[in-house]
Amino acid sequence: AAVLAVLRPLMAAPAETACDRSPDLCGPVILVPGVMGSRLRQHSRVPGALQTTSSHLWLPESHRLLARSAVTSGVLGGFYRAWVRSLNPKGRDRWAIVEPDRANWGVKGVACILKAGRECVTAAKVFWDMVVQLERAGYRAGNNLFGVPYDWRLPPTENKLCADLATVLHHITNATGHRKA
Repeated sequence: AAVLAVLRPLMAAPAETACDRSPDLCGPVILVPGVMGSRLRQHSRVPGALQTTSSHLWLPESHRLLARSAVTSGVLGGFYRAWVRSLNPKGRDRWAIVEPDRANWGVKGVACILKAGRECVTAAKVFWDMVVQLERAGYRAGNNLFGVPYDWRLPPTENKLCADLATVLHHITNATGHRKA
Protein backbone atom coordinates (compact mmCIF):
# COMPACT_ATOMS: atom_id res chain seq x y z
CA ALA A 1 0.00 0.00 0.00
CA ALA A 2 2.88 2.36 0.80
CA VAL A 3 4.43 1.72 -2.63
CA LEU A 4 1.12 2.49 -4.32
CA ALA A 5 0.85 5.75 -2.38
CA VAL A 6 4.28 6.77 -3.70
CA LEU A 7 3.57 5.71 -7.29
CA ARG A 8 0.06 7.20 -7.56
CA PRO A 9 1.24 10.82 -8.11
CA LEU A 10 3.73 9.60 -10.72
CA MET A 11 0.98 7.73 -12.60
CA ALA A 12 -1.47 10.64 -12.50
CA ALA A 13 -2.43 12.38 -15.71
CA PRO A 14 -0.06 15.20 -16.64
CA ALA A 15 -1.15 18.68 -15.65
CA GLU A 16 -3.05 20.66 -18.25
CA THR A 17 -0.83 23.19 -20.02
CA ALA A 18 -1.59 26.63 -21.43
CA CYS A 19 -1.58 25.14 -24.95
CA ASP A 20 -4.08 22.47 -23.84
CA ARG A 21 -6.43 25.17 -22.50
CA SER A 22 -6.10 27.57 -25.47
CA PRO A 23 -4.57 25.82 -28.51
CA ASP A 24 -5.26 28.84 -30.75
CA LEU A 25 -2.89 30.93 -28.64
CA CYS A 26 -0.03 28.50 -29.16
CA GLY A 27 0.83 29.22 -32.78
CA PRO A 28 3.99 27.78 -34.31
CA VAL A 29 7.40 28.95 -33.08
CA ILE A 30 10.43 28.59 -35.34
CA LEU A 31 13.83 29.05 -33.70
CA VAL A 32 16.67 30.15 -36.00
CA PRO A 33 20.00 30.67 -34.22
CA GLY A 34 22.70 33.16 -35.07
CA VAL A 35 26.21 32.36 -36.27
CA MET A 36 27.83 29.55 -34.26
CA GLY A 37 24.47 28.79 -32.60
CA SER A 38 23.75 25.48 -34.35
CA ARG A 39 25.12 22.17 -33.12
CA LEU A 40 27.06 20.48 -35.93
CA ARG A 41 27.59 16.72 -36.25
CA GLN A 42 30.27 14.99 -38.29
CA HIS A 43 29.63 11.58 -39.81
CA SER A 44 32.70 9.71 -41.05
CA ARG A 45 33.15 6.45 -42.90
CA VAL A 46 36.42 4.74 -43.63
CA PRO A 47 36.63 3.71 -47.31
CA GLY A 48 35.45 0.12 -47.70
CA ALA A 49 33.89 -0.02 -44.24
CA LEU A 50 30.18 -0.35 -43.58
CA GLN A 51 30.27 1.35 -40.20
CA THR A 52 29.83 5.11 -39.83
CA THR A 53 31.02 7.06 -36.81
CA SER A 54 29.25 10.17 -35.62
CA SER A 55 30.42 12.90 -33.27
CA HIS A 56 29.80 16.52 -32.42
CA LEU A 57 32.01 18.89 -34.39
CA TRP A 58 30.65 22.04 -32.79
CA LEU A 59 30.97 21.97 -29.84
CA PRO A 60 32.66 18.64 -29.17
CA GLU A 61 32.19 17.03 -25.78
CA SER A 62 35.92 17.44 -25.22
CA HIS A 63 35.92 21.20 -25.81
CA ARG A 64 37.03 21.97 -22.24
CA LEU A 65 40.03 19.66 -22.56
CA LEU A 66 40.88 21.12 -25.96
CA ALA A 67 40.64 24.71 -24.74
CA ARG A 68 42.70 23.93 -21.64
CA SER A 69 45.33 22.13 -23.70
CA ALA A 70 45.81 25.14 -25.96
CA VAL A 71 46.83 27.21 -22.96
CA THR A 72 48.65 24.77 -20.69
CA SER A 73 50.55 22.36 -22.87
CA GLY A 74 52.50 22.44 -26.08
CA VAL A 75 51.94 18.70 -26.52
CA LEU A 76 48.14 18.73 -26.17
CA GLY A 77 47.94 22.08 -27.94
CA GLY A 78 48.33 20.14 -31.19
CA PHE A 79 44.94 18.50 -30.58
CA TYR A 80 43.39 21.93 -30.11
CA ARG A 81 44.93 23.26 -33.33
CA ALA A 82 43.74 20.14 -35.21
CA TRP A 83 40.21 20.69 -33.90
CA VAL A 84 40.25 24.36 -34.97
CA ARG A 85 41.44 23.29 -38.45
CA SER A 86 38.61 20.73 -38.60
CA LEU A 87 36.11 23.60 -38.42
CA ASN A 88 37.28 24.88 -41.82
CA PRO A 89 34.65 23.64 -44.30
CA LYS A 90 37.16 23.73 -47.17
CA GLY A 91 39.66 21.53 -45.31
CA ARG A 92 37.25 18.66 -44.66
CA ASP A 93 38.12 15.02 -44.89
CA ARG A 94 36.50 13.76 -48.08
CA TRP A 95 35.01 10.81 -46.16
CA ALA A 96 33.37 13.06 -43.60
CA ILE A 97 29.94 14.66 -43.83
CA VAL A 98 29.16 17.62 -41.59
CA GLU A 99 25.57 18.66 -41.05
CA PRO A 100 23.46 20.47 -38.47
CA ASP A 101 21.85 18.34 -35.78
CA ARG A 102 18.24 18.20 -37.03
CA ALA A 103 16.99 15.72 -34.41
CA ASN A 104 13.62 16.42 -32.82
CA TRP A 105 12.49 18.76 -35.62
CA GLY A 106 15.70 20.77 -35.32
CA VAL A 107 15.00 21.78 -31.73
CA LYS A 108 17.90 19.67 -30.47
CA GLY A 109 20.34 21.42 -32.82
CA VAL A 110 19.41 24.94 -31.70
CA ALA A 111 18.56 24.55 -28.01
CA CYS A 112 22.03 23.73 -26.70
CA ILE A 113 25.35 23.23 -28.44
CA LEU A 114 26.96 21.33 -25.53
CA LYS A 115 25.35 19.19 -22.84
CA ALA A 116 26.85 17.71 -19.69
CA GLY A 117 24.61 14.75 -18.98
CA ARG A 118 21.01 15.94 -19.28
CA GLU A 119 21.78 19.60 -18.57
CA CYS A 120 23.04 22.23 -20.95
CA VAL A 121 26.40 23.80 -20.14
CA THR A 122 25.60 27.41 -19.19
CA ALA A 123 27.96 28.96 -21.74
CA ALA A 124 26.49 26.77 -24.51
CA LYS A 125 22.81 27.67 -24.09
CA VAL A 126 21.37 29.03 -27.30
CA PHE A 127 17.58 28.60 -26.95
CA TRP A 128 17.70 26.08 -24.06
CA ASP A 129 15.79 28.14 -21.45
CA MET A 130 13.25 29.30 -24.02
CA VAL A 131 12.61 25.72 -25.20
CA VAL A 132 12.16 24.53 -21.60
CA GLN A 133 9.59 27.27 -20.92
CA LEU A 134 7.76 26.67 -24.21
CA GLU A 135 7.55 22.93 -23.46
CA ARG A 136 6.15 23.69 -19.99
CA ALA A 137 3.48 25.81 -21.70
CA GLY A 138 2.58 22.83 -23.89
CA TYR A 139 4.59 23.42 -27.07
CA ARG A 140 5.78 20.20 -28.72
CA ALA A 141 8.50 19.63 -31.31
CA GLY A 142 7.02 18.87 -34.71
CA ASN A 143 3.60 20.23 -33.77
CA ASN A 144 4.13 23.88 -32.91
CA LEU A 145 7.83 24.09 -32.01
CA PHE A 146 10.56 23.86 -34.64
CA GLY A 147 14.25 24.65 -34.96
CA VAL A 148 16.20 25.42 -38.10
CA PRO A 149 19.88 24.70 -37.41
CA TYR A 150 22.30 25.35 -40.23
CA ASP A 151 25.99 24.97 -41.04
CA TRP A 152 27.10 28.50 -40.16
CA ARG A 153 30.61 27.82 -41.49
CA LEU A 154 29.33 27.89 -45.08
CA PRO A 155 28.35 30.97 -47.10
CA PRO A 156 24.58 31.62 -47.37
CA THR A 157 24.52 30.22 -50.90
CA GLU A 158 25.71 26.81 -49.61
CA ASN A 159 24.35 26.37 -46.07
CA LYS A 160 20.74 25.28 -46.92
CA LEU A 161 19.22 27.66 -44.35
CA CYS A 162 16.59 28.97 -46.78
CA ALA A 163 15.73 25.48 -48.04
CA ASP A 164 15.41 24.10 -44.50
CA LEU A 165 13.27 27.06 -43.43
CA ALA A 166 11.02 26.55 -46.47
CA THR A 167 10.66 22.85 -45.53
CA VAL A 168 9.58 23.76 -41.99
CA LEU A 169 7.12 26.38 -43.25
CA HIS A 170 5.69 23.87 -45.73
CA HIS A 171 5.25 21.32 -42.94
CA ILE A 172 3.57 23.87 -40.65
CA THR A 173 1.10 25.01 -43.30
CA ASN A 174 0.34 21.58 -44.77
CA ALA A 175 0.84 18.88 -42.14
CA THR A 176 -0.26 20.61 -38.94
CA GLY A 177 -3.41 22.50 -38.06
CA HIS A 178 -1.63 25.84 -38.40
CA ARG A 179 -2.53 27.51 -41.69
CA LYS A 180 -1.12 30.99 -41.08
CA ALA A 181 2.66 31.03 -41.26
